Order: sequence, then C-alpha cells, then structure tokens
Amino acid sequence: MSRRIGRVQRRVIDELQKAPGTLLSWNELKQRYPREAAQGSLHRAIRRLRKRGLVYEHHFGERRYLALSVRGDEELRKSVDNSLWLLKAACRARGVPLPDLADPSWREQLDAYRPGRKVSD
Repeated sequence: MSRRIGRVQRRVIDELQKAPGTLLSWNELKQRYPREAAQGSLHRAIRRLRKRGLVYEHHFGERRYLALSVRGDEELRKSVDNSLWLLKAACRARGVPLPDLADPSWREQLDAYRPGRKVSD
C-alpha cells in the first residue's frame, strides 16, 4: 500500500479546493468522475482521505457532502506555515523561547500589546 496521495485522491482534493462554499456533494463528485465511481476507486480514495484526516464527511438530511479539513487544505496550510515562520523569527529576534502553542496559558503571556491594557498589568 502506498503512503503517498494517489491520483484519484489528488483529483478529489483539487475538486474540493475549487468547490464554492468549501462543500461538495458525493453526487457532484460521482458526476465529475463517473468511471472512478463505477470502478469503486472514488469511494476507496475518499475513504483513505477520511482515514488520513484530510477530508470530512457531513450529512444534511439524506445528502452527503465532503469538505477539506485543515490538514487537507494546502492554501491554509501554507498560510499557517508562513505565520509560524514569522512567529519563530519574532521570537528569535526578541530572544524569547517559542511558546508551547498546545498549552492554553501562552495567550496570557502575549497580552503585553493588547489594546486597552492597563499600565499596571
């Protein structure tokens, strides 16, 4: 089994990135890729994308929709990577350690430049 994203998986991700409103119904995907849907490779590709956490499935009544997760959205990932790079650069320039972003207390330490902050804080 390959660990990389396959051709059909890549096409599904590309379609979801182009989709208006970030949601795309299963029926629309089946219409766009009828051969893959008939062979079952479309369903396998989406199942693997869901297991990897790259795609979420939403149900609205009888209809099923797919949406990209944060991990699957390449543009958002690039934006987050750029923001993280800027944060690291700012920390290096100020000589402070990078905050542990998994720890919620880091927000309290970054209030120094908050508008409306009291001088006695």
